[in-house]
Amino acid sequence: MTIGSAEYALLRRSLRRSSAVGLDAEWKPSRPFPTVTLLQIACRLRPDGAVFLVDLLSVPLSSVWEMLRDLFVAPDVLKLGFKFKQDLIYLSSTFKSQGCDEGFDKVEPYIDITNIYHCMKSRHGGGKKFSKENKSLATICKEVTGIVLSKELQCSDWSFRPLTKEQLTYASADAYCLLEILTVFQCKVFSKGLICTILYTFTCYIPTYYGQIVDWFFFFQHDHRMHFLNSYFPCKGWNIHQICHNW
Repeated sequence: MTIGSAEYALLRRSLRRSSAVGLDAEWKPSRPFPTVTLLQIACRLRPDGAVFLVDLLSVPLSSVWEMLRDLFVAPDVLKLGFKFKQDLIYLSSTFKSQGCDEGFDKVEPYIDITNIYHCMKSRHGGGKKFSKENKSLATICKEVTGIVLSKELQCSDWSFRPLTKEQLTYASADAYCLLEILTVFQCKVFSKGLICTILYTFTCYIPTYYGQIVDWFFFFQHDHRMHFLNSYFPCKGWNIHQICHNW
């Protein structure tokens, strides 16, 4: 991918239109600071949505570093992740190793999906105490949205190319489900009168984001090339764009 490529332009355009993005990263877990080989960016758009799979083994990292740095600190884009702060350390190390000396030092505004889950549990538990033990993304996703995430490929070899269809599906699902969990949370906020809670808990994210969360129920445009995603998301189809040379 180059700065002037169609894929790069589409990604930049999608990020400008998105008020929330889901972020995830994959690597081969083989050393203390593994090299991130795939970055997933799910963009919340209207009327359709898109998941971008950025192949960091084939894309010149210098061509996407500035764009990612700007995204990570864009004040009008809410970033969602699941323990993404650890991903960011590995991502920064990966970019620094390829000559992008500054790496990435922060992501903001950022909400870990675990915090959203705990907020939902505490406000819908009828005053009952609940355990705040660490739960997997698959567990949270199943409980909140009903979507079942298969984690069989989590420890697969993400450095081997080409990636399999199953790996592409897995990677896309991990980023996509973050936005689905946020959507459920927003619905509960407005249906249960928890606006004061969200204003208190996430004050710094509300000014640019609050006015856009009332009517976001999506029907995503199907991409016939990626119809296999329907096994994960039978009610919604997403456009998935592979940012790489060739898979």
